[in-house]
Amino acid sequence: MMDYKESRYFRQPLGMAVLALNSLTGNGRLNDLNHAARVLPDDVRRLAHMLDACEPSPGMHDVIDSLMCAVMRIETGAVYPIKEASKSTVL
Repeated sequence: MMDYKESRYFRQPLGMAVLALNSLTGNGRLNDLNHAARVLPDDVRRLAHMLDACEPSPGMHDVIDSLMCAVMRIETGAVYPIKEASKSTVL
């Protein structure tokens, strides 16, 4: 399986991931996705990568709602963004 950082969504502008996700929702969530991209750009790219093979469906709104819930929790201070562990971190 391809590492998500090798995905086209990480090699190309963030707007491509936003537009790909928006098309899966029937083009109704562009404002929310742009907002999410400002707060969680890597998460938007990962989500676009994971859903790349999916067809548009009403259930995609639930996925975007979950993403927006994470954005709101970060903005209100309820949770902090998780940074990727460095290679030197011992678990």
